[in-house]
Amino acid sequence: MPTNILIATSTPSGYIQSIAAKYAIPYYVADQAGGIENDWNFAIENAATRYITIAHQDDFTNVITQRRS
Repeated sequence: MPTNILIATSTPSGYIQSIAAKYAIPYYVADQAGGIENDWNFAIENAATRYITIAHQDDFTNVITQRRS
């Protein structure tokens, strides 16, 4: 099954943008910061698939999976 990866953030970073460009990963920056809940909701809104996995910047082995309705 194909996997789509995207990067969504409320804190733009030249480094993150360069990684996204290097690997042709869609990169979304929220208009305003609003805490982790808003950041995750922003990522969900930009996902185009029914199932998603959110990995925060410090998540290496633990991921949160949410089913989109």
